[in-house]
Amino acid sequence: MKKILIHFILILSLFTVFTTVTFGQQQPISVIVNDITIKFPDAQPFLDSNNRTQTPAKFIAEELGATVAWDGQEQKATFKLGDTTLVLFINDAYYTLNGKLKQMDTTALLKDGRTYVPAKYVAEAFGADISWNSANRTVYISTKNTVITGGSDTKGNSSADDGTSIKDSTNNSVSQEPNTSNENANEETAVSDQEQIHTVLTYVNDKNKAYYLLKDINLLSLGSGNNFSEAYDMENGRYSIIIPERSGVFIKQEVLNIDDSLVSSVEIKEDEETKATHIVFNIKTEVNFYISYNEKSNVTEINLLAPKKAELSYINKYDRVYFSLKGIQLASVGSTITNYFTESYDAEQYTIILPASSKIFLKEEVFNIDDSRVSTVEIKRDKETRDTHIVINTKKEFKFFISFNEKLNQSEINLLTPAKDDEIIVVIDAGHGGVDPGACKGTTYEKDLNLAIALKLEELLEAKNIKTYMIRQDDTFVGLYDRPYIANALNATLFLSIHNNSIDNSKVSGTETLYYPERAGDTSFTGEKFAKLLQDSLINKLKTVNRKTVERPNLVVLKYTKMPAALCEIGFLTNPTDLKNLKSEAFQQKTAQALCDAVIKALEKIELEKKANQ
Repeated sequence: MKKILIHFILILSLFTVFTTVTFGQQQPISVIVNDITIKFPDAQPFLDSNNRTQTPAKFIAEELGATVAWDGQEQKATFKLGDTTLVLFINDAYYTLNGKLKQMDTTALLKDGRTYVPAKYVAEAFGADISWNSANRTVYISTKNTVITGGSDTKGNSSADDGTSIKDSTNNSVSQEPNTSNENANEETAVSDQEQIHTVLTYVNDKNKAYYLLKDINLLSLGSGNNFSEAYDMENGRYSIIIPERSGVFIKQEVLNIDDSLVSSVEIKEDEETKATHIVFNIKTEVNFYISYNEKSNVTEINLLAPKKAELSYINKYDRVYFSLKGIQLASVGSTITNYFTESYDAEQYTIILPASSKIFLKEEVFNIDDSRVSTVEIKRDKETRDTHIVINTKKEFKFFISFNEKLNQSEINLLTPAKDDEIIVVIDAGHGGVDPGACKGTTYEKDLNLAIALKLEELLEAKNIKTYMIRQDDTFVGLYDRPYIANALNATLFLSIHNNSIDNSKVSGTETLYYPERAGDTSFTGEKFAKLLQDSLINKLKTVNRKTVERPNLVVLKYTKMPAALCEIGFLTNPTDLKNLKSEAFQQKTAQALCDAVIKALEKIELEKKANQ
């Protein structure tokens, strides 16, 4: 009996192992475009953590007839087909379609050296239909019934999100898309011919936020012509979501008594004339709403945003005058600049306009500044559009440059006074700073040495009546791309960046100056010529090892400056002799003098060039 039992357990164990192996391995994902299966020779599609199908960019672009270009520095993929341009950024939910900023519920990814993009957003950008069959793990993409005109279908309607999953007759999960197999299908299908989607509204109030759930439905993707609309009636304290009858969505009619700090009650009712469903929020105070879809749990989320007090700081001690807005991203700054706002100028008033659709909802208030530059900053709401306006009232005209400081998690609004055509501004950039120390040796940080030399150079140039602009004058972190863009906005004459070197070899020492290569035959005063003047002056005065001038086409501060620019590496922190010199105030002063002499020569050459061209 014991032997029989042992044999039975053994067989059962083997069966369990076999079952686990058999069913534990999922079949690969297939992608079929216009009935043709895409072959992926060296990289396979996969489902990401957001349950979106990630596909190698090259292959899906080819099958859709588009081209794709990869920019490694900006970490972006650009798809083009006809008049349509789609730009996706790695690990960024924001993307652009024909220059218009949009948001998706996942991101493009880099995996094993290959760029992967979400098939849904690429397909829909070019007007294709897309669906998912979970039974055979296949993505179906069809361009047969669409005209590629920049993300629209043949009738000119915007492409719908796929989002909601429903069950077909075989109980397989399929995307809720219009039936493309019947070209004569009527989009305005009567409700009686549709299977109604029954759902209830649920209220959730946790520590971080309050929101409402509509289960088993994607309100953002009801099909062409079936989308909901919104209405604000702030005078009477109401916000309404109106869902048309033809959508086939049925929500239980009831009154929810909420009575929290934001909402008193929610009424779900049917309009007797239109038969549309109205979800009416009776609100106690100013609230902004935004609707999102959680694909994992298949619910629509109606989110409430109470106004947030702006964490606004004003820094006006030094050359760089700016406002910082903590925890809010107004722009993305790299080789290109993307603003998540619109702006308007009116002499001594500058307005940043944040759309109501954004998740930035600031409390209305007035900040009194009253210095020589700024009188007030007002944050106020447009009562009709619900847009938030940040209005900076100034006492004179400025040029504004807005960036986002990722390391400090804040937007920075720079107030700049550009040089006129006959004015000179020399921008001095002390490399690194703040949370970015640069090279280190013991307790000596490159950022401190760079600043010490830069401050001494500033003093020398100002003694010669040469106007300077310091990117930083204390231990502050300034974004890498901000440095050249600020110089450009200032219409600067010269840009000089001060740095120091390090290497895993204590014997290496010396001074070098970096530049962006000039065009062949360029006789104007360029960054390359400026670098030569700087390097010669440094070597003559410091007597350090001459590492010469070095071409560096990919350095941000050299590549994106519009004026002659150079970057000086004074010495090596990793070399004992260089380090001793760099820590010496006398050596720092000598370095600043050498840089000053070269700047004066450069300005003389620029002036001669200007006269020759008059």
